[in-house]
Amino acid sequence: MKALILSLLLMGTALRAAAPAPSAGPKRAWASEAAVALKQDPPAVLAILKDWKAAGGLKDPQYWQAGAYACLALSQAQPQPLSPSAASALSPTAEPEEPRPDAALLARGIAYLEGGAKIAPQRLDFFEDRIRFARLAEDLEAERKALESFLKEPRPKSGRYEREAGAFLKVTLAEHQIEFIKALAQEHFDDGEEQAGEQAARALVRAFPRKSVGQRLMAAHAAAKANVAGQVYWLEQALELDPDDPELWFEKGACLQDSGRKEEARQALQKALELGGEPSLIDRANERLELLK
Repeated sequence: MKALILSLLLMGTALRAAAPAPSAGPKRAWASEAAVALKQDPPAVLAILKDWKAAGGLKDPQYWQAGAYACLALSQAQPQPLSPSAASALSPTAEPEEPRPDAALLARGIAYLEGGAKIAPQRLDFFEDRIRFARLAEDLEAERKALESFLKEPRPKSGRYEREAGAFLKVTLAEHQIEFIKALAQEHFDDGEEQAGEQAARALVRAFPRKSVGQRLMAAHAAAKANVAGQVYWLEQALELDPDDPELWFEKGACLQDSGRKEEARQALQKALELGGEPSLIDRANERLELLK
């Protein structure tokens, strides 16, 4: 826990690096002041934020970031006390457990990060910090809300941003989020929100390169849109990861058969039979092979 909190505090480099030097002129260097206070006296950041807000700080992403990191630092100064039962269970020589961060302050920090994301939606660090703060607070709902916001955000058409977003997804997403993102993608597809659905499905492709869940989602969506080429492409991508899955071979064979590619369809369906599977799948594969004779 301490290592994660320390890493989060160190991640304030964007705040400090972008800050002008305190002697840069008559205008107060808000970000620089907040960075120094964050390191030396976290409660003092609150007073700086108040003045910064009055000077138009709400339009500055660094204002929101400073507020979030101040809340994180203060959450360590106000640990949650042990319950009487937990305290009495400790022997005189036992070491108490490491105090948990203050959940209310972490929630306030998340609110600051949400504010920053609204005015700087392309800043990946706001989304990353929201997820990390939520994990510190053990708030699964806040974590999912941050993920949903990121996955719905329109992407700029920039190769650099795409690379950074891909790296962000690989580092940030965890396996316990797979089913949530899968359901979110399907919900977007069902609601006709093509871009949001594809972003969620492709996030699974990027974040979990050894799992085929994202490819399967994209294949199913292509099938629903009668996009044969897209369906075959994504089924083949899934088969590279799960080459012994008879269901994938059957789906590929059925798709190829329906598009008139009979010989390729026959090979795929025969592969499905070789691998076995549920009796219903075997029956369906045999029926389609009969039609190909």
